This record gives sequence, C-alpha cells and structure tokens, in this order.
Amino acid sequence: MNIKQIAEKTALSPDTIRYYEKENLIRIPRNSSGYRDFSAQNLERLTFIGKMRAAGCGIDFLRKYCALLDDTENHDSEQREMLIVEAKSARERLSNLTDALDYLEWKIDVYYKNVKTQGDKSK
Repeated sequence: MNIKQIAEKTALSPDTIRYYEKENLIRIPRNSSGYRDFSAQNLERLTFIGKMRAAGCGIDFLRKYCALLDDTENHDSEQREMLIVEAKSARERLSNLTDALDYLEWKIDVYYKNVKTQGDKSK
C-alpha cells in the first residue's frame, strides 16, 4: 500500500503518518523506487497509534510503547501496565468531559427557559 491508501484506511493524514515515522513510532519499508510500501503490520500499528492518540495518549508514551513492541524481548507485562495506566487516565478525561457536557446542557436549558418565559431580546 502507498501512503495515500494507508491514510484513507487509518483516517490519518499523510503528514501525520510521516511525522509518526520521523518520531520512530513506525518503521516503513521502501520499495525499489524509494516510495513507502506499507504492510498489513504497518496498517495495524498506525491504527493502534491513531486510536491511542484519539484517547489522549502523548507521543512520549507512544514512543516508549512502540519501542517495546519493536524490541525482540517479551515486554507483555510492561506494555499491559502502560495500557492500564493510560486507560485509567482516559476514563478520568472522559468523566471530566461528561461533567462539562452535563453543565453545558444545563446552561443551554437555562437559556432556553429564559427565552421561552421572557422572549428573545437578542433580535
């Protein structure tokens, strides 16, 4: 697969994919013409990275995690612990966002009731 195809499959921009490569999060082989030639394993790694970034994981975390993936030693327990910590952090962020959304919806309701009872004075 070329970069355009992998970008479509992962919903990551080509620039983002190049950045992840530059940050050593992924190693992408080149074909005889020098173009990136993405494998199914590269697709899996980029999908993982995209999901982790969407969950709020930082580049430093991903750099360490991907280095463990690339190491020939088995680091399953360390990787598991890293993911547990990140999952806890993501749950906390989600809880905070849920609280903020609840407040916004309450505030919208307050304005809706004010407009309904007092009329819209912004017109």
